[in-house]
Amino acid sequence: MDNLLAAAEERVYFKDVLSRFLFVSAGWIEAYAPGRTPEDLAGKTDFDIFSYEHAYAALEDERHIIRTGQAVIGKLEKETYKGRPDGWVMSTKMALKDKRGQVIGTFGISRDVTELISPQLR
Repeated sequence: MDNLLAAAEERVYFKDVLSRFLFVSAGWIEAYAPGRTPEDLAGKTDFDIFSYEHAYAALEDERHIIRTGQAVIGKLEKETYKGRPDGWVMSTKMALKDKRGQVIGTFGISRDVTELISPQLR
């Protein structure tokens, strides 16, 4: 699994129930935190990486998933950053469960679709 996530271009993350990063893939780091390592990002939240607007929207999705266990599938999201142009992704987010089926966090995968979005929306 580590090898797959280290090589994947997709932006994959795993978070605990407080929405702190447990692990992020190489593709996630390349897109959002170049030059950092998964160890650097462990314990951080979206508020440490993205704009407040983006981080708050992600937190709301995660709270909903943790509360209900319902996945968010194929959500088109505008990603807003601190100090760089915005982008668009298609995301799927799900509950991360332990062996007993208890929700212990969330995980998700996003694919950059910025080039597919009309310039009027950007």
